[in-house]
Amino acid sequence: MGFNNTNGAVNALTYDGVALTQAAYRAPVAAPADILFHGIYYLDDPTTSTGTINVQASTRASVSAFLLTGTADGHGASAIGSTGSRSVSLTTTQNDSMVISSFAVGGNGNTGNTDGIDTVAPLTEISAIKHPSNWQGHVVGNQTLAAPVTETFEFSGGDASGGFVIAAEFTAEVVPEPSSILLVTIAGLTGLYRRRRQ
Repeated sequence: MGFNNTNGAVNALTYDGVALTQAAYRAPVAAPADILFHGIYYLDDPTTSTGTINVQASTRASVSAFLLTGTADGHGASAIGSTGSRSVSLTTTQNDSMVISSFAVGGNGNTGNTDGIDTVAPLTEISAIKHPSNWQGHVVGNQTLAAPVTETFEFSGGDASGGFVIAAEFTAEVVPEPSSILLVTIAGLTGLYRRRRQ
């Protein structure tokens, strides 16, 4: 996540030396209220679920990572909300898919504040790094959808200044075997997804 400038960026995300794939990414733009990078990344079929995640980012960043089960390789759709928004709409592509959605701020004066940000049901919070300033914070939620639909994923509270919401769909595994996927989220938000087949 970049804050006081627009040169923030994710330079590299790896798991045990293997690069993650970008599912959705929003780069900072040259506007005082919009100096934030935010993304979701994933890795299909990691060989182990206990490896090391290495994040290289320009300017400040924070990360959340998840290991999930029942997901197919890759993702189906992604969406990024407008600046200052607490919601984003995404059209899913398959039955029983899971959407990972996250809200983050990147500074606009000293008004960011993710301290009071929460997910709005049926989106369920799965991770959060909450901070009362404009410098840091993100909240991550997930929601499973039974059939393809256009859905709005929402967050409430706090202050949306300099922030926005990002979302990515991960489709259900069609082969009936144990599997898992790891998702990582970077501050302001960079999310990482990965998955392991046992």
